[in-house]
Amino acid sequence: MNKQRMLTLMLATTLLGLAPVISLAAQQERPKGPPPEAIEACKGKQADDKVSFEGRGEILDGICKEHDGKLVAMPASGRPPKRE
Repeated sequence: MNKQRMLTLMLATTLLGLAPVISLAAQQERPKGPPPEAIEACKGKQADDKVSFEGRGEILDGICKEHDGKLVAMPASGRPPKRE
């Protein structure tokens, strides 16, 4: 086997070995902060206004609350829903 083929084979084997690690890391990365839909729902609203918006494939009801200087739709309990 020539040197070029050997290097190509070694590189391919290394990359195939890293694929599951890269995939797992990508799955674990979540955007920080509220979802864009929760922010959009409160545009033009005031704190404590009730809103509804579509998120995660369902209609969610919330109340506009200030979070990091922005109005964001949050559940009435004040706690953001758990992300899947």
